[in-house]
Amino acid sequence: MSLDPRPFDGIRYLDNPSQDELRRLTLEHTPAVLQTSVGSLNKVSRNKARMAQFTYVITDDGSNDGRFSQKTIARADAQRLIDAQADYIQAAGTLIAVDGYVGLGQRAEGATWLYTPEGANIAGMQQILAFPRQAVESAEQLAQPFAPTFVLTYTPDLKAEGMPGGQAILVDLDNWRTYVIGPDYFGESKKGVLRMLNHWVFQKDGLVLHAGAKAVTLPDGRRTTMTVMGLSGTGKTTTTFSEQGELTEPIQ
Repeated sequence: MSLDPRPFDGIRYLDNPSQDELRRLTLEHTPAVLQTSVGSLNKVSRNKARMAQFTYVITDDGSNDGRFSQKTIARADAQRLIDAQADYIQAAGTLIAVDGYVGLGQRAEGATWLYTPEGANIAGMQQILAFPRQAVESAEQLAQPFAPTFVLTYTPDLKAEGMPGGQAILVDLDNWRTYVIGPDYFGESKKGVLRMLNHWVFQKDGLVLHAGAKAVTLPDGRRTTMTVMGLSGTGKTTTTFSEQGELTEPIQ
């Protein structure tokens, strides 16, 4: 299955711009960005964390039969917001497009992230986090148009009218698209595709782990690997990168 990674007609796409170009776009279009004395960019975001309370899985009638831990929204109500986002994108006239992969190897899944210009800072971070096509595809595949499994469209400065907090993250698991309306926090970009990946893999009888992985070489030369699991904020990254034994090698 593949989706159209450029679904909007009549607008300009900035296809996979360089980090320098994304930096320039951030300085021009992203609100509340400060430049430090060493040249780093610091975005003062409205949101300080992901907005789980404003995240909705789209179902036909808005009912939740217990399959989803998130709230649900009826497709007709979601479509009103999706149409408003499309109108906002047409008025902006430009989308930043980042193509890449979640994971490496045969099980890697492609994704396209689309941002209106005020989200250039988020696009810059997402581009670094995703694996580039060159790391996954063959020369023959690279010669063809990108065919992602997932598409996420992000409009940070569009208010989701009529929704709590003026924000809405709409998750369409039937069509493998996520629409982020209102938040200005990078985590919505990252999690938006990972959430779809979780469901995609589960449908194939797999399980995605929210975890870190590391290898440790013991003093006697034996090498062991471990998975570090836990809820958000409980120390997975800290433990994954902390030193044990003679040599510690973070894997993922």
